[in-house]
Formats: sequence, C-alpha cells, structure tokens
Amino acid sequence: MPRPSPSSAEPGPDIVLRPVDGAPLDAAIVRSLVATPSGFAVLGVGSANGPATFTLLGSSDGRRWSRVATGPSGPAFSFLAGGPLGWIASSSEANGTVDATALWFSTDGVAWDRVADGSGPALADLSNSETNPLSAGSVGFAIVGQLTEAGNSVNATWVSRDGRTWAEATALHGRNTDRVLPLPEGFLAFAGGCCAGPGTALFSADGQTWRDLTTDPGSPFDANTGQSLIAAVGSSLVVLRSGDGGAIETFSGDTAQGAGRAGIAWRHEASTDAAFDGAGLSIVTGAKGGALALGFDRTTLAPLAWTSADGAEWHRTALDVNLFGGGVPGLAATSGDDGASFVAIADRSNNAGDVRPQLWRSDDGNAWLDPAGDALGALPAGASVPCPTSRPTEVEEFLAIDPPLWPVCFGDAAIRVRGFIAECECGGITSEQGMPSWLIDPLGFSAFYLSGPIVSAATGPGGFGVKIDPAHSVTVPPPRTHVELTGHFDDPAAATCRVVPLAGAFGPVAPMAQTVALCRRAFVVTQVRRLP
Repeated sequence: MPRPSPSSAEPGPDIVLRPVDGAPLDAAIVRSLVATPSGFAVLGVGSANGPATFTLLGSSDGRRWSRVATGPSGPAFSFLAGGPLGWIASSSEANGTVDATALWFSTDGVAWDRVADGSGPALADLSNSETNPLSAGSVGFAIVGQLTEAGNSVNATWVSRDGRTWAEATALHGRNTDRVLPLPEGFLAFAGGCCAGPGTALFSADGQTWRDLTTDPGSPFDANTGQSLIAAVGSSLVVLRSGDGGAIETFSGDTAQGAGRAGIAWRHEASTDAAFDGAGLSIVTGAKGGALALGFDRTTLAPLAWTSADGAEWHRTALDVNLFGGGVPGLAATSGDDGASFVAIADRSNNAGDVRPQLWRSDDGNAWLDPAGDALGALPAGASVPCPTSRPTEVEEFLAIDPPLWPVCFGDAAIRVRGFIAECECGGITSEQGMPSWLIDPLGFSAFYLSGPIVSAATGPGGFGVKIDPAHSVTVPPPRTHVELTGHFDDPAAATCRVVPLAGAFGPVAPMAQTVALCRRAFVVTQVRRLP
C-alpha cells in the first residue's frame, strides 16, 4: 500500500538519539549502513564544521539510535561492519607519501582496539591497500580492497575468522570483486557486473579454497545478463539481474547442507518476474527474516518497494512520490531472524541543491517513517548573499556569484554575457541518464563552456557551462572565439529534470529537488554573436 504522508511522524518519546557532546551532527555523507546482531549501525562523515567521522548504533527496529564517539576522540573510520563474532573497521592513516590502512576490532561496536601489524602474514599488504566496504557474519570477516603492483591497482580480498588474524584469499587476487557476503556456511565473493557484462560469484567454506558458482546449473550469471544485485535470506541466495532489454529477472539458490561447496541448484523464479516489470532497481538487502528491494517506476519515477519472506516470491508496493526526499535510497539494511526490520538512508535536498542524508525505517518494507528527523544534519537554509545591484555582463562576474543564486537573482529573463569559447575535453561513460538530456548530464558536463581571457585555477578549464535547447539550436564557434551569448537561467524544462540509472543498470535516484536546482542554474543559450 502507498506510504502515509511524510508529515505522519512517530511520537517523539519513541525516538532517542543520544549525542556524545550535545552538538548536533552535520553529515556530509554516509559511508556504511549495516545490520548488526543488535540492530543497525551507521558510519558517516561530518561536514567541515562537524566530526571527522561519526557512528550511530540503532535498535533492532531502527527506532532508537545512539551516537558513539569517533573522530576527534577516536579513530576516523573509513568503513565498518558488525556480526555475531564482533566488529571490524578500517581507517586511513598517513604513511609518508601514501595513505595506509589500519584495522580495528571491537566486541560491541563502542570500544575499539587497533589490530596489531603483526597479526597475520597478510596484514602488511592489507595495511598498504585501499579498502572498500567490509563484511561480518557468523563465519568471520572479509575486506575487499586494492593493492598497487608495478604502478597498477590490483583487486585483492582478505578474510579472517576472528577479526584479528587475516589472510589474503589468493584465489581472488586480481579478480573483480565488489564485496564478500558471509553466509551461514562460508563466504560468497560477488561482483555485480554492469552494463556490458555478467556478474560473478564464488563460494568458500574457509576463505581460501573458492568454487565458481557461475557454472552451476541454471546460474543467473551468464553472458546474456547485465548488472546483478545479491542478498542472503538465511542460507538462501537471492539474485536480481538485468536480462534482455533491461527486464529484471529473479533467481534463488540454497547454500545449506554443503550446496555451496558441491553445487547450488539455481532456480529462476519466473512467476515473480512480473512484479518487477517496468521498474528500475537501486538496492537489495536481506536477513534470515526476509528481504527488501528498493527501486522506482520507470514511467512515473515514483519509488517502489518489493518484499520477500523467502527470496523466491516478491510483493511489490508503490510508495509515495515524496518518500525518501523524492529519490530512491542507495543504502539499505535488514535485521531480524523471525521477522525483518528495514532501515534505509536517502538524500534530501533544499531548493538550492544542498543535500543531507536522512534515516528511514520500516517494519514491513512498505510503510516508511523518518524517526530521526534531522539527526544526520539539518538542511541549510540556502544561499543568502545579496544579489548584485547591477546585472553582470562579463563571464568572470557571473562566476564570482554563487551558482545557486543565478536563478534567484536573474530568474528566466534574457541575459547577455561575454567571454571566450573554452576548450574542453568533455566526455566519459556513466550508467545514468539525465532527463531532459540536453539540460542535465549525469557527469555534469555542458554543451560548451565560456571562460574569461585568462583561465584561473579557481574556474578551471570548464568555466561557465552553457546548454543548448535542440528546439532553438545555435552554432558554436571554435575555441578561443570572443562571443556574446544571449540566453537565460531557470528554463521551464528545469521543473522536469531527473537523473536515473539507465535501463539494465542499478543504482540510487537523486532527490528531484536537487536535480531541479541544478537545472535551474543552467544557462540556456538562444543566440551567439561573435565579437572582435
């Protein structure tokens, strides 16, 4: 069923967020959201005025949260994970001209001890690696990272049974691995693939001997697939993959009774594929009590939720378009054995395009509430600098104004701005699409750029970005041509701006208010006049 209006908040006494020093958080980004034996944990990075990092520990239902001291009074963590055997975390420390990785262990997620450098033959390599998200489960711990070999970055994976003694999984050295998922009977190394190739999955009971699951009968990982998402519901694996034409297909497989070592009997749950028709996916998460997938309707862009008790049968729910700040979360976690509770983190935005992460929780995956409110940081009020008393005419004058003020100060009135056509090697590959594509680019590029006579380090080679409406096309002169552009900010099409994953690709959706704000500040040219 649709989620109640976001104004329907839970009673205040049910929500507890205990600060360390009474100072509110101002989170810049959340790096980790993980399920723990007692509930959930959040690791985030503060803004310039906040703590270097912070950790929140949540109850099993996500209603009550406590803040744990890190940053100035503890290690500045990069990632963390917690499981039945304890907690692990990584931090980055300066070591000469490079950043080295330090490992930490905790029994409760509150008090941390640094893992000694001599704890295992692999730790010397691990300490010189760049680490990614960590994993913790009933069989141990895992870290995915990169080593530098002969000047190149090489993927590497490390595993530990106790969080203190580590060994590299040499069979995975150099293999593409996104993360390691601890299962009741071993480890699952997984790479979700992307738009040009299938994902991969390998199983190990001990972290050293690995077996390729992609060759098992009915495997969801084959040459005809695109990106995949994977989660564990107890001993069952859930795989949601992008099939032909971007259609989403669902698979499940059981790793119990040694199936991970001997061979998984994969099942294509074809009867439930229809639940994902016309949808895009952001994330899937699971625990013993159930699984959750979050995504969006590709026609309306409204958020969607899918829940499953066993990873085989899925139920779809349309959510309120304003839920999750008008986007779709990129982080979610599931906790619980007998039933599942869910927590997600999504960005919300003000009209200037500033964002802050926000906690959301649900008892069933269908009805969502934001119990912590501004716990991770209140949205700024927006730009408040006065507008210029006279309208600028040179590109340097526009660049001296905070871009969020451009549509505020000038509206959609016709504006003339002089400068030089800039050289720009603009391009790249992304798994997202902007709509309308001429007004917003997922990589942030413009059709062309305008700069002053001297390109400063502050503005860089891009300078002042200019968009071209195909309905009013213009001819762009070659670089270094002196021109006067006529155009406007706050184009009417800005109200429809969105950035979403391409068909066949999975990922979060940014808040609509953020993409609209970016499009409102875009300068749309209607005329180009050459100057001497």
